[in-house]
Amino acid sequence: MRHARIKGWAEFNVYHCMSRTVNGEMLFNNRDKAVMRKMLFQVAEFCGVEVLAYAVMTNHFHVLVRISDKADAVDDAELLRRYKILYPTPTEYQPMPPEHLEQLLESNSPEAHDVRQQLKERMGDISQFMKTFKQRFTMYFNKTYKRFGTLWCERFASVLVENSPETLLRVMAYIDLNPVRAGLVEDPKDYHFCSFSDLCASHDSLTNSVTSIYPGLNSKEARAAYRKFVFGIGVNGKQRGSGHRIDTDRADEVDQLEGYIPLSELLLHKVRHFARGIVIGGHEFVGSYLERHRNFQFRKHKRPPNPINEETESICYSACNPHTQLRR
Repeated sequence: MRHARIKGWAEFNVYHCMSRTVNGEMLFNNRDKAVMRKMLFQVAEFCGVEVLAYAVMTNHFHVLVRISDKADAVDDAELLRRYKILYPTPTEYQPMPPEHLEQLLESNSPEAHDVRQQLKERMGDISQFMKTFKQRFTMYFNKTYKRFGTLWCERFASVLVENSPETLLRVMAYIDLNPVRAGLVEDPKDYHFCSFSDLCASHDSLTNSVTSIYPGLNSKEARAAYRKFVFGIGVNGKQRGSGHRIDTDRADEVDQLEGYIPLSELLLHKVRHFARGIVIGGHEFVGSYLERHRNFQFRKHKRPPNPINEETESICYSACNPHTQLRR
């Protein structure tokens, strides 16, 4: 039974999205992963989406994005800039060449109005973002490997995430530890197709995102703090469905922990709700959505103290679809 996709109504909404290949087939080589990563940031720039974290694996991908609802405020100059990013070279799939679009927008004709609205409708919406991203990669993949038909298993999964530092950090770390859990690397910085690696390489947009989560720290300090956070999670124990974790000695080399107890039983032993839940966040945030969707169950998970603020109540809530849970 498919449930309706839950979308936020705040000025900025955050979503954790995941999509898997048909039958979970291991299809993507390193070149494909690099192309997917490039397309992810192209489409994100066009749609006005901020990529907070991502991981491209051999048969699936995760992405955590923050979306603004201000698409209507995009002027023609910004619209044209984004259009050129989405279509940097001529292609049969672009509505028109950029120079033609520029002339059309300047004319301010009824046709220009229609085109302007059509482009803006693809911005500021999680469904449109994921649709454009997945379709573009599917076209690349099918053309490259001379195949046809669907590439992805069903529609993408999405979880609405509370736009708070504590919740964002937990989901970001969960995504960045994917290659470690899969046994591909011992240090996520060594996996070139995840946001952790990009962050260590000072990727501008990802660095800005992490800096915003650690107010008062400069970019270097924020990256270091996040690295400590990720290793604190990854070293603590085996995560469900995986026999791999970050080596203790390696974690000590990165951060001697200074007596800090690594996070989090919730993330380490009950990570399923990050990809299979509906809403993640504090009691009030989740409860406000459950009032509108009364068929969802409400779960409470205990976890160790929050490293950002030791006085914060150590409870994280999630809403799960009961029908989905029963099928597993």
